[in-house]
Amino acid sequence: MVGWGVTRFVPLPWIGAPASSEGDGADGGTPVDGELEGRDVAALGRLEPAGDMIAVSALPGDRLKTLAVAEGDFVAAGDVIGQLDSYRLRELEVESIDARLREAAARETAETNLADSRIIAAELAVEQARSKSLELESQKQQVEVLRSSLALEQSKLDKIADVSHDLISDEEKQQQALLVQKLTAELSAAETMVKQLEQTSQLALRAANADLEAAKTAKEQIKATMPTESLKVAREVAVEQRDRSLIKAPIDGTVLAVYTHPGEHIANQPVLQMADLRQMVCVAEVYETDVRLVKKGQRAEIHSKVFPPDVNKKGLHGTVERVGDIIASAQLNPLDPFARSDRHVVEVRIKLDAESAVYAAQLVNLQVDVTIHTQEGASQVAVSDVSP
Repeated sequence: MVGWGVTRFVPLPWIGAPASSEGDGADGGTPVDGELEGRDVAALGRLEPAGDMIAVSALPGDRLKTLAVAEGDFVAAGDVIGQLDSYRLRELEVESIDARLREAAARETAETNLADSRIIAAELAVEQARSKSLELESQKQQVEVLRSSLALEQSKLDKIADVSHDLISDEEKQQQALLVQKLTAELSAAETMVKQLEQTSQLALRAANADLEAAKTAKEQIKATMPTESLKVAREVAVEQRDRSLIKAPIDGTVLAVYTHPGEHIANQPVLQMADLRQMVCVAEVYETDVRLVKKGQRAEIHSKVFPPDVNKKGLHGTVERVGDIIASAQLNPLDPFARSDRHVVEVRIKLDAESAVYAAQLVNLQVDVTIHTQEGASQVAVSDVSP
C-alpha cells in the first residue's frame, strides 16, 4: 500500500503543461532559471536501509532442513540461521577424515618408535665396531713385544753360534735356535692377526655406520610416507563443504522477508532477505531541472499517508548526504494518471535522523513525498499531484 502526504501546494508555472527537456522557458513548459531560485524542491522517494539489502542464498538443488529465524528477527553476523539436508553427510565426511588422521598419527608414532629402536641398535653396533680398534692396538703391542723378544733371542743365537763346544753344548745351541724359531712363528702369527683385525674392524665399523644412516633415513621417510598433509587439506575442503550446508547471517541485521521454508528445495531465489535497519536513508528522485538547487547538507522532510496522522503531520527528517551524477528514467510513479512517464531524474540520498530512522525501519521500500529545503524559511511544496 502506498500513499502520499500533502503539505501545501505552491503554484508552479509548469503545472498542467507537459514539460519538455528541450523547452524554452515558461512558454515551453520548462521553468526558466529565475523561476527555480528561492524555492524548495519536491520529489518522490523511497525509504531504504543505509546499507545494501542482502539476499541470503544457499547451494541450489539442496533442501532446506531447518530455518531458525522469521521475518522481523534481528541476527548478528555469523549466526547460524538455517541448515540444509546435506549438512549431516558433510559432517560425516569430516569425521571420516578425522578418523583417518588419527590412524595416520598412530601409525606414525608406532613406526617412529620402531625406527628409534633400530637407530639405538645401529649405534650399539658402531660402538662394538669401535671397540675392535682397542683389540687391534693390543695386538699391535704384542707384535712389538714379540719383535723385541725375537731380536734379543736372535742376538743370543748369533753370539753362541761360533762359541766352542767346550763352553756351550750343541744341545744348548739347538734350544736357542728352537726358541728363535718359536718367536719367529709367534711374531708371524701376531702380524697376521693384526692384519685380520684391521680388515674386520674397518668393515665392521663401515657396516655399523651404514646401518645407522639407514635407520636415520628410514625415520625421516616416515613422515613423507604418511598421508597427513593431504588428509589435512582434504579436511579443510570437507569442513568448507560442511559449512556451506549451514546458512549464516552475513551481516548484523533484520530479516525482511523469507522466501524458502523448511522442506523446500533451494532454487534460484534466495532463502531470505535481510538488511541493517539501524541506519535508514530516503532515496529521492529529483527532477533533472531541480537537481542544481540541491546541495549536500540541506535539510529534508518526508511525508506519507501511510504514516499515522501525527507522524505524517510532523514528517520524518533528514539531511542530504549525496547528490547523484547520473540522469536516468524515474523508477517511482506519482498518483497523477496524467503525469509524464518519461521523466528524467537524479537520485539524491538523504540520511534520516536517528528518531526518523527508527520509524522508517518499519516501512522499508515505502514510496514517500520528499521536500528538500534549499533555503531557510522557504515554502514547502508537495508532489502528490505535481508532474514535472
